[in-house]
Amino acid sequence: MRLPDEVLAEIIGYLALNDPDWFSVEYIKSCRLTCRRLSCIASTFLIPCIGVDISLSSLLCLEAISQHPLISRSVKAVDMNLTLYKCHISSAFTTFVGYCLKLLERDLG
Repeated sequence: MRLPDEVLAEIIGYLALNDPDWFSVEYIKSCRLTCRRLSCIASTFLIPCIGVDISLSSLLCLEAISQHPLISRSVKAVDMNLTLYKCHISSAFTTFVGYCLKLLERDLG
């Protein structure tokens, strides 16, 4: 491979934007396994957006990704779920499910 890293990154980026059905995490994993050079380039497309909620495990995951030298460069957006529920809704699972169903019925209308 004699192409510069920037050109290879443009090719992978083009595939990511123009053919999302074909371009997947599995494709990126395959690229990363071919050689060290492609591993570094393809890693920048691995996790474009990460979802985070208010939980210790989610925040620890975000911290681990942010400290990874290759994967952290791929994150372009962080989707924060800051949903909080009143105590009586979150105290029992059946109450929570009922609340969610009411919201769904309201939204589907």
